[in-house]
Amino acid sequence: MSLPFRDLRIGQGLDIHPLAKGRRCVLGGVEFPEASHGPAGHSDGDVLLHAVMDALLGACGKADIGHLFPSSGADSARWKNADSRGMLAQVVTMLHSDDWSVWNVDCTLLAEIPRIAPRIDHMKESLSALLKVPVERVGIKATTAERLGCIGREEGILATCVALIVKT
Repeated sequence: MSLPFRDLRIGQGLDIHPLAKGRRCVLGGVEFPEASHGPAGHSDGDVLLHAVMDALLGACGKADIGHLFPSSGADSARWKNADSRGMLAQVVTMLHSDDWSVWNVDCTLLAEIPRIAPRIDHMKESLSALLKVPVERVGIKATTAERLGCIGREEGILATCVALIVKT
C-alpha cells in the first residue's frame, strides 16, 4: 500500500540508572557540575541520550543500544566510560546511511535530583546539534516522582523518549 506521505516510523526508548555519590552527572550531553550524585553506568550513564538512542533504533528496526554498545563480553572495554554523545552520533550516522532522518524527539526525565529545569534549554540545544534537527523539534520535560519509589528516594534517574523518523 502506498501512503500519500513519506514513510514515517515512531520509536520509544526508556533508560534508568542508579545514582551514585561522587559520580559525574551528564544528562542530554550537558554536565551538571554542582550535582553530588550522577547516573552510574558502564558508559557515562547519560540516561537521556540512552533513551533517545533506543527510540531511534527501535523506530528503524535495529537492535537496542545494549547490542551496539555492550557493557559485558569481549567488546565491553571499548564502551567503558564512553561519552554517550559519540554513541548517539554513531546511531544518527546509521540512520542516515539507511536513508532515515530524525524528524523530532519528545523526552521526559524523572528525577528528584539534580534540579533539571534550569538546564532544559541547554539540553535541547545539545540534542538538536547531535540529531541534526532544529531545536524546536526537540522536547524535553522534567518531573519528580513525588518522593515515591527508588526515584523518589533519590536512588535513581529515569528517561523516556518518543522519536519520529522519516525516510529521506
